[in-house]
Amino acid sequence: MTSVLLIDDDEYVVQLIAKVLTQKGYDVYCASNGEEGLEILSEKRNAIDIVVCDLLMPVKEGIETIMDIRRKRPRLPIIAISGGGRNNRQDILDAAQKLGASAALPKPFRPKDLIELFDKLLT
Repeated sequence: MTSVLLIDDDEYVVQLIAKVLTQKGYDVYCASNGEEGLEILSEKRNAIDIVVCDLLMPVKEGIETIMDIRRKRPRLPIIAISGGGRNNRQDILDAAQKLGASAALPKPFRPKDLIELFDKLLT
């Protein structure tokens, strides 16, 4: 089974994405900030196959988290997501890709869009 690490501080978003991914057969681990996400990644070692990471979070924000993940697991697919700042959301997502994210999705997105990215990144 493919395992996903979902890092987002919005509980509603986490529940929604986790439900969609679980229904599609993914095993989902959830974290509410980058620090928690890195702890889970460390605990699960190579069990995590893909990461979905929000960019605007408390404690440890997403770009820093993505850069840390990239140093530890250079080939691990990472999808950056963000709904923050309508005017600069795309700039934030572009920066995330330049600093290590494999792909980026602006919130809100359709579950279909996320699953299509998974298919692309995991094949």
